[in-house]
Amino acid sequence: MRRALFFVLFTLISYKGVGQNMFCHDNQFILQESDKQWHYKMGMFTGAVGYAVAYKVYDNKYYAMGSSVICSLGAGLFKEFYDALGYGSVESRDILATTMGGMTVSVTIPLTYRKR
Repeated sequence: MRRALFFVLFTLISYKGVGQNMFCHDNQFILQESDKQWHYKMGMFTGAVGYAVAYKVYDNKYYAMGSSVICSLGAGLFKEFYDALGYGSVESRDILATTMGGMTVSVTIPLTYRKR
């Protein structure tokens, strides 16, 4: 049931009419841009690390899922802060792409991992 709900919500959010302002820019999905793909990958990496550490510490998948998203959001915010110091261009969509990577990991790991 949870998987079905997840796929329905994901489909609704990613549908062009519903998520157009947030996930699309100039009729192009956010992850079609090369820069945003790197942000998404780094969000997945930091999210996976956050999930693994939190799950090891708390042994609770819900804490781990939250930690995954928070770690990827923190990484995105840190990168944009670094860009604001003059090392790049600041874009709020970079934070969104990084956080999307963490959200992907935080949902995918619990769906595929079975506790022994």
